[in-house]
Amino acid sequence: MSLALVGAGASYEFRWRRWALLRDTVAAHFEDGVAGTRFPTLLAIGAGSVRVPANEFAFEIVKIRELLRGCAIEGLRISHQTSTILYQSAVPGSRPLRPNELAQIAPVGDARDLEEYFSSMLDSFADVCAPPAADGTVEALDG
Repeated sequence: MSLALVGAGASYEFRWRRWALLRDTVAAHFEDGVAGTRFPTLLAIGAGSVRVPANEFAFEIVKIRELLRGCAIEGLRISHQTSTILYQSAVPGSRPLRPNELAQIAPVGDARDLEEYFSSMLDSFADVCAPPAADGTVEALDG
């Protein structure tokens, strides 16, 4: 499974698991576990093929990057929804990742915090938003 983002000047494809970790981690730490209350554009992505306003998404990316800066890698979270998709069973709520899960989804490498861990994805999101399609949107394809 993957997530693709397409703008006028760039397009990127990401492993769905890593994308889901970003969404789940942001929801757990910055939205009191309710995804979309603070970052609705981020939540809209990953729900099939959708178009989202590029300027709103770019603004959310900047804020998310700021919030992730300095957060320990141990802060990565996996939601009930993601766990159910990956494992066909899950405990309710959000939980930390186990080391073996992290190795399977996306190893930490040299990242010192969550901003560095997600930096290439966040950079790519920003690239897609500038410039957007003629209607001011970027397209997200989940599949």
